[in-house]
Amino acid sequence: ALMDVEKVQDAIKNFIEENEDLFVNFLNNLASFSDEQREKIGIYSLCVRYNSDKMWENYCENNGFCIEYDFNKALNLSTDVKRNLLLTLRVDYYDELKRFSVFDILKAIICDEVDDKFNNDQSKLILQQVLSKKSCYSFEEEWRIIQYKLENMFSADLVSSIIIDEDSLEEETAKRLISIANNDDNKWNVIIRTFDKNKNEYYYKKYQKE
Repeated sequence: ALMDVEKVQDAIKNFIEENEDLFVNFLNNLASFSDEQREKIGIYSLCVRYNSDKMWENYCENNGFCIEYDFNKALNLSTDVKRNLLLTLRVDYYDELKRFSVFDILKAIICDEVDDKFNNDQSKLILQQVLSKKSCYSFEEEWRIIQYKLENMFSADLVSSIIIDEDSLEEETAKRLISIANNDDNKWNVIIRTFDKNKNEYYYKKYQKE
């Protein structure tokens, strides 16, 4: 058995040495492709509820702000914006994640198994990777807007409310957000996240300017 393993290792080594240029070019192209795709893909993460204590704890240490979007507003927007918003996709959560693998591609090349089906399967796997997370993050209830070309990013007036934690109210960012929300062109709701020490829980109230 030991000799068989050595023979396999020698055969693989010889194959790689004989096709060194092929592997070098492939890996260089793959690295360039990966970097290029990462630069082009824009992912905007959203969650279903603004009042998730766990989200406030994990992402801003019970401080900061949250922006609420009302997708019903999209009904009054242009067709191009509606088309882009169709790329708002739900994230799925799994105990085990399937991942895009360079080794699978190398194996397919060596075995001459690269065909349309293989390419389609790899594309689906990449999309699944973009839209999947481990089950321990399921509390996020995340959706993602995916834009594949950053130069084609779009703007859409979907904001309905700004939710600000009370500990952030004196920060310049919070003051600026409140000013923008109260602009005549916007008239967004401003909601303050406040901690009730008696009940040991957070509640949300409409902002009242002093």
